Amino acid sequence: MSVLLNDYVLKLGWAFSLAITMAVALPIFVWIFDSLVADIDIVKEIRKKNVAAAIVLGAAILGIALIIAMIA
Repeated sequence: MSVLLNDYVLKLGWAFSLAITMAVALPIFVWIFDSLVADIDIVKEIRKKNVAAAIVLGAAILGIALIIAMIA
């Protein structure tokens, strides 16, 4: 296999494994975050078009995504 094709396959494998990791980790994180903030049902607030709740959850998701990206 050529070096270019080898690098392509390697990067594609990493992208696939990170996509699966994010698909598994983010719902778990949202569940944990929602249970930590027990007073407020974040998902219900977002469905009621509460922009502040959406920003807080979005920032938390971006933070966990950065942590997962640094680990991998």
